[in-house]
Amino acid sequence: MKIRNVMNVKWVISSAVLLGLFCGLLHGQSLPDVVKPENRDLLNEQAQRFYKVIDPLVDKISDSTVVIKSGEKIVGMGTVTASGIIVKYSELAKESLRSKSKMHMVSKANKSYPVKLLHIYGSYDLAVIDNVGKLPAVDLSKSVTPDVGSFILASSASAEAMALGVVSVKPRSLKEKDRGFLGVVMAMKSPKGGGVMLTHVEPRTAADRAGLLPGDVILTVDGKVVTNMLEMRNFLQQQVPGSKITISYRRGDLVTAGLEVTLGARDDIPQVRRSRMNAMKRMGGKVNEVSEGFPQVLQSDIQVKSHFCGAPVVDLNGAFVGVVVAKASRIKTYIIEGKVLENLLKSKPDR
Repeated sequence: MKIRNVMNVKWVISSAVLLGLFCGLLHGQSLPDVVKPENRDLLNEQAQRFYKVIDPLVDKISDSTVVIKSGEKIVGMGTVTASGIIVKYSELAKESLRSKSKMHMVSKANKSYPVKLLHIYGSYDLAVIDNVGKLPAVDLSKSVTPDVGSFILASSASAEAMALGVVSVKPRSLKEKDRGFLGVVMAMKSPKGGGVMLTHVEPRTAADRAGLLPGDVILTVDGKVVTNMLEMRNFLQQQVPGSKITISYRRGDLVTAGLEVTLGARDDIPQVRRSRMNAMKRMGGKVNEVSEGFPQVLQSDIQVKSHFCGAPVVDLNGAFVGVVVAKASRIKTYIIEGKVLENLLKSKPDR
């Protein structure tokens, strides 16, 4: 089922964001503490109108969605494909070790089925379980990949949208050996006059070899103005080792343009920095233990809980986008695209 007036959908989404409902706050999630008590009734009323507009977008895909439970505890979700039901393997494996309850899956029709493991694909931390209920499958060949900035929704198994967000980074590899590495730590706050200030430069990295120093302020990359750390990080995450980028930067009052930098590989990130990064990831809620290193994923700011991995994602036309594979931080959720998943399921599983 599709919304007849897409412009109405976009208007409601824009209004919801402006009203402070935030993209991640949908069914079953409470309003943030910053909302004043006198405004809560109004916002809840507006939220209900918002839900009525977007829920029909996931009506069809929710037929192909299941909830994985251990007793009454939700441990994951699953998306039905012709090859079986796709779930996040590590979350189910972890639960099976610490709980004596037998896992089962529940469909949109509230029917319960046993969980029978068929295959495991370790590169994406995915498992395939048997579709014993003969639930309708998603057609992976008809999946779409939305542009950066496009709205997407994660579906529950009850004809309700579970979370809403936007595509923040185009599909890319998260394998360390596949990612270009500049070798800097950037300040979160932009300096006066704009740009991104470097607070640390790792020795023997691309930035160090290019002569960049702490205190330098990067102004442009490949001719495009960068205004904050997030923009700079998103640009770098799309590069591969050996990529040549051109930087202009300010050092004191002197601006240098046309500095060519050849990116290295992320082979050796010092442990102290890795620990700091992990702590930052956990700010804003629990993240999945397996949340990095995937061969190719779409990144979104869609805010799902860590145990909702396996849920299907659609665009504003209700077209299938992919499956949530990990919550990596408050603003990072990774999705395996439908066509990538289709090719993965045609390959030989790890076991």
